Amino acid sequence: MPNENKDMEKLDQALKNMPKPQLTDRQIKKISQTIMQSNKQVPYKKYSAILGGITALFVFSFLIFTANNNYQSGLTSDEILENIITKAGSEYRFENIPWFITQQEVQRNIELPSGAESGVYADDDQRWSENIIPKDVTFSNTGIEAGVIVKYKFYNDLFIGGEYIIELETVEDLITISMELRDYLDKKFPNPSVNSLESLSEKSIQNSNSIGVEWWEGEDNIDFSSFRIDVLNQADHDTYAISIRVDAAQSKAEDILERKVGAHPLQTDTDLISALQDALDTENKVTINEFTMLAENNFFGYFTMHSDPIQQGVFYGNEIIPSEGIDIWNIENVDFLKK
Repeated sequence: MPNENKDMEKLDQALKNMPKPQLTDRQIKKISQTIMQSNKQVPYKKYSAILGGITALFVFSFLIFTANNNYQSGLTSDEILENIITKAGSEYRFENIPWFITQQEVQRNIELPSGAESGVYADDDQRWSENIIPKDVTFSNTGIEAGVIVKYKFYNDLFIGGEYIIELETVEDLITISMELRDYLDKKFPNPSVNSLESLSEKSIQNSNSIGVEWWEGEDNIDFSSFRIDVLNQADHDTYAISIRVDAAQSKAEDILERKVGAHPLQTDTDLISALQDALDTENKVTINEFTMLAENNFFGYFTMHSDPIQQGVFYGNEIIPSEGIDIWNIENVDFLKK
């Protein structure tokens, strides 16, 4: 759609306008890997989605930031999980940070980069932002060296998630660290809610068959915070990485954000708006005035289409599991209001 083309043009111009730093061979390699993978569709939890094209801009920014901010620390694999995944009552937390506190409150305990630095990304309307801190880590128990990216994610200035990405040099290093994490998870946590620890086995990783493993308390991850571990083995691109992500409870996020901004957060969801424009077969701007999630992933809402003349209507649909070539939002019915 035209809006998507404009976004890509803006992204391309932003990349061209960025300062050209002095990068090491490893940093240049990482930029090349990211650009090569930028079109790969990756499943994310609803409030953690990031466009693949913008990922290239993120990592380019990380590396500029890293050139002047290289942190060294000695950790064991067990200590990584102990520090990242904590628990308060029935909820999981990222680095023991309470959910839905403001960036300023997070800043009291963590030195987040400021908006003027390359380690920060925010969308055009400033609703979404990510604070990114790159580090170099040496695992004290194995001597394995890794690059690490730590992400703190905010929506409307409220903390809703964090991610710890470990980038390793070889598949052997990837297997070693993954197996250590697997042993710790097996001892310290209940069985996963999605998939099994077999996904973190040497055989699965070696064959590039590892799929995400996820934990939460209760019957449904919508009402509970969760954490997820993914292992990426892409030998063709020399990419060996582990992602450890912790997300706030989706239903609580929706309730709190709706009270804070006076509107349901999905009213500004670009994927939902795009699906609605497709259902309306229009390139005109569409605004979602009201939005309500119903039972069994169904939803209902009111919209305004900024055409000439302006038209208003209602829409109904359901949220589906995203896969390649399929939108996450399925608009089943659209009706214009009669004047």
